[in-house]
Amino acid sequence: MQQTMCLPETFENTIAEMPLNPHSLLSQTGELVTQVSNQDRIVKKHDTVRVYRNLVKRGLFSIQATSGAFRNKVVSYGASIVLTNVIFKISLAGLARVRREKVKNVHSFAIGQLSDIATEHLDLNNRNYRAITYNPYVSEYFYDVQTLQPECEQLPLVVIQGSRVYVPL
Repeated sequence: MQQTMCLPETFENTIAEMPLNPHSLLSQTGELVTQVSNQDRIVKKHDTVRVYRNLVKRGLFSIQATSGAFRNKVVSYGASIVLTNVIFKISLAGLARVRREKVKNVHSFAIGQLSDIATEHLDLNNRNYRAITYNPYVSEYFYDVQTLQPECEQLPLVVIQGSRVYVPL
C-alpha cells in the first residue's frame, strides 16, 4: 500500500513560529500532573497520546496515554491540543454502531506526540492553516473542510480545538 506524506516544506519553521499559548497546562519541564478518577496521572511533552472529543465534557478533548503506567487511561483534558507526527484512526465497528444506532460513541482518534495542552484555544487568526474534520454520517475518514478530500495518513503537526483539526499550510 502506498502511503502519502503531508510534509510542508517549511515544517521546521512552522513549529518555531507556533504562538506560545499563555493557557498552556504543561510546566516548564514539559510535564503535567492531573487528578483523573481521584488518581494522579502524569503526561509529558513528546509522549505518544491518543486524543478524542469528550462526549460528556463539552468543549474538551480527552488525552489517553498509549504506553506506561497509564496505558489506555485518560491522563488529562484540554480545550486545545497540539500534536506532532499525527495519524488518524477510526474504528469501523464504532462507525457502524454510530450509523446503526444514531448515537455518538468514541471511535475516532488523533494519535501523535504531545506538544501542548491548553485550557483556552490557541489564537490561529492571521495564520495559514487549513481545517479538517470528521463526521461519521458523511464519511468514514477525516477530510478537508473546503475540498472534502480524504486527509493524508500522517501529518507533521496539528492543532485540535473546537470541532476542527487545524493543519499548517
